[in-house]
Amino acid sequence: MFNWVVKNLNENEFLISSVGGTFDNLHDGHKILLSVCSFLTRKLLIIGLTGFELLKNKANIEFLEDFEIREEKILKFLRKVKSKTFIVNDDDDDDDDDDDDDDDDNDNNNNDNKSEIHFNLEYKIIQINDVCGPTGTIKNIESLIVTKETQKGGDVVNSNRVKKGFPVLKIHIINVISDKFQYDEEIPENFDIKVDKLSSSQLREVEYNEFKRFKKFLLNN
Repeated sequence: MFNWVVKNLNENEFLISSVGGTFDNLHDGHKILLSVCSFLTRKLLIIGLTGFELLKNKANIEFLEDFEIREEKILKFLRKVKSKTFIVNDDDDDDDDDDDDDDDDNDNNNNDNKSEIHFNLEYKIIQINDVCGPTGTIKNIESLIVTKETQKGGDVVNSNRVKKGFPVLKIHIINVISDKFQYDEEIPENFDIKVDKLSSSQLREVEYNEFKRFKKFLLNN
């Protein structure tokens, strides 16, 4: 996946991109999303972080992290991404079994076929208090990165931008991930996105169930 993203950077690189979400209990799905956002953005990545007003009907809301905690976890992860230098293979074919006899030559050539990727972009976190967030007020955003679960939101955002006379955003759709299924690009037909994807709601439910068990233990002892 990393090499695929890098090979598409020249085509899909934008000065200013945006992504939005709750980012509660920052998990691997969030980290993949934020990493891809960094790959696609050259200058400024704007992260819309959902405020409490849009979250008050979430399940197990009492276990949802405060805005400041979620914000700091995002920034901490993005600082790690920004500080790294990634080495990627520029070859179209990652595996080549036809040249086993030329391993020494290949070792030398491999150094010429690799690129270094540095992330020098800036990050800005803005609280989301409505459906569109910063994409509804910042005209010069060029790209919006969404997941399979939230891709319909991209249409809402672009419809709103058209009404305001803003340029339409390029929408990038990233697959959700699951701890129950293994897949590359196409999500399995029997995949239930509400149940099988890795989500913050799922993690809060685990935390809630652990709390109930602990409370029951205390009452019985």
